[in-house]
Amino acid sequence: QSVINKEREGEYLGKTVQVVPHITNAIQDWIERVAMVPVDGQEGPADVCVIELGGTIGDIESMPFIEALGQFSYRVGAGNFCLVHVSLVPVLNVVGEQKTKPTQHSVRGLRGLGLTPNMLACRSTKELEENVKEKLSQFCHVPV
Repeated sequence: QSVINKEREGEYLGKTVQVVPHITNAIQDWIERVAMVPVDGQEGPADVCVIELGGTIGDIESMPFIEALGQFSYRVGAGNFCLVHVSLVPVLNVVGEQKTKPTQHSVRGLRGLGLTPNMLACRSTKELEENVKEKLSQFCHVPV
């Protein structure tokens, strides 16, 4: 809506409004704006601002948000951006083995879109085994 309003007010000087850069810039502006909102009755911005990009990697609906976060992470620098990727580590009922392939594939998909996770938050029906953590670390390039 913000981009539509700016276009109607002539802010883009008649240029074609595009997803990149207009929508992605609006998303980044929103992130910066909400990051400055005081929380818990304190003055000034919070130390950390958590933004959830939900959905499945590769869905066309999330692409402008993924691109915006990639641009944002580059713009603010590595020390000011941390990507936590939430992923499922399923357990095969037959043998009880934890499978890492879904996480490996989703991390590869993220990397292909320009985002590299700094951390994995893995969901599973049982605590992750050490060898599974080591395998995910090796193939996803995150510390154990």
